[in-house]
Amino acid sequence: MSQGPPLEPSLMYSDIWANGPAVSVMSAIIGPKPRVNYVNGNTALGGFIGARQPVHADITWNHAKSPFGIVTNYYLVDVSAANGSTELWLGSHRDTSFADHWNYKPDDPDFKVKKGFMFGIRDEKFEPRREQAPPIQPTVKRGSVVIRDLRLWHAGISNPSPDPRIMLAFVHTPWYYECPGKVALPEGARGLVEEWASRENNPVVYNAHFVPTQLDHKVVPFTPNFSSRNKGFQAMLPDLPRGFVYGEDEMAD
Repeated sequence: MSQGPPLEPSLMYSDIWANGPAVSVMSAIIGPKPRVNYVNGNTALGGFIGARQPVHADITWNHAKSPFGIVTNYYLVDVSAANGSTELWLGSHRDTSFADHWNYKPDDPDFKVKKGFMFGIRDEKFEPRREQAPPIQPTVKRGSVVIRDLRLWHAGISNPSPDPRIMLAFVHTPWYYECPGKVALPEGARGLVEEWASRENNPVVYNAHFVPTQLDHKVVPFTPNFSSRNKGFQAMLPDLPRGFVYGEDEMAD
């Protein structure tokens, strides 16, 4: 279930929304003052067995082969394989490109999906990767943060336990990347956001769209557009098809 955290300023805790140690790590990788372009949550409801997502990266377009997006996942409960911790293909971000994705070649005979779009990593890529580093379902304690490269292959796994497995997700990009994604926040949160951006140690900037009302986090739409509008950056991308960008393209009929 895709549902973001509450957008009430009193519940926007800085140790999650602007976690200093996590920002420090990200700043060393993608540069100072990382920009938050996406805030959402991922809850695996309990009592399900055998269901899973396709292995994928959170990208559907031609992307750089160096770090340009970092996700922080905050766990609000203890997680393990017993309650559906996310399957992670460790190290897969180091040598992947858009050519590993299904929608890299929509004219491929195997591309048989609704509306001409398929999400995920191509099947033939798994076994070579598995021989090098098989996937894991990590055990993570409540209150921990997992920092992952946006390009990392992963898959949601069903939760056989009776209780929900709750995880939050914040996507950060570099200042120069010029990601168009914005986070909808109430006007009452402006002071918090400005404080996080101006602090001396480990500042973090929210690409925010402030609205003069309270926001119900259960119905706020979240668009995963993590593309770049920096034309210089785009010019350095691998020579591959553009792909599909949420919020900018319509799916083909």
